[in-house]
Amino acid sequence: MSALWATLSGPTKSAAFRSVDGGEHWEKVLYVDERHGVSDLAIDTKNPNIIFAAFWHFERKPWTLESGSEEGGVYKSVDGGSTWKKLENGLPELVGRIGVRVAPSAPNVVYVIAESKEGTLFRSDDHGKSFTKVSDAIDVVSRGFYFADLRIDPTNENRLYALAGALRVSIDGGKSFERISGSMHSDYHGLWIDPEDPYRMWQTQDGGIGVTYSRGESWEYVDVLPISQYYAIFVDNREPFYYTGGGMQDNATWIGPSRNGEPFGILDADWREVSKRRRLSGSRSSGRARHHAERVSRRANRAHQ
Repeated sequence: MSALWATLSGPTKSAAFRSVDGGEHWEKVLYVDERHGVSDLAIDTKNPNIIFAAFWHFERKPWTLESGSEEGGVYKSVDGGSTWKKLENGLPELVGRIGVRVAPSAPNVVYVIAESKEGTLFRSDDHGKSFTKVSDAIDVVSRGFYFADLRIDPTNENRLYALAGALRVSIDGGKSFERISGSMHSDYHGLWIDPEDPYRMWQTQDGGIGVTYSRGESWEYVDVLPISQYYAIFVDNREPFYYTGGGMQDNATWIGPSRNGEPFGILDADWREVSKRRRLSGSRSSGRARHHAERVSRRANRAHQ
């Protein structure tokens, strides 16, 4: 069956949906209750009728948060999503956010990364019939309700990448992990591995985008996208051109002109940091801000040549 999949979270709509007509119509095929939503969904690329879906209960309020339940967990379908069975052999009973992945090179290998006091990484070698805990390491999930995400090398089922506060790699099926990409920003939310060349990977984190052509040994910061994440924006009343500014994600507060009379227009060099930058760890500052400062210097020099 050729199908499209979508997941939604929210009252009465926290479910997995399937379309078999290119997205024109959708059918709700897996639902736990209004308290649970789908945190991840994985498809066996060798047999797309085999699907895994992870359900998670999460509620965040200004004064507290609640993550996890015994009703959540991992579900499996072998008929394209028409019927489902909850997987419980070897997995925690009380579990928070869950990530699930099927190894492209060996689809009998399934990994579950979880926010759980009973372990953080579990592996199945029999298509999910049973799981074995392979790690208790907290740093592979960091704040579990925020991350709990995993990638598998498309050519090696034992090479894993854990996405959390830091990016980590394992070459022994998750028994041990080593940090990579230390020169980039923290908080990793996306990693794409080229299925034809696993040495080429693209990452996304709270500071932007990075790329490697060496399987993670070195990374290049991609600074050609004029994008930033602001939490608040303000303007002042100066003339003839007012200034605008705001507080950025992890990267202090910046202010710059809305217009100017220069032939090159507004450059990075026209923007100034007006608050102290948050330090991530030790003496290393935010990778995004560091690269921004380097970019400002380069463009300012070019503008005055």
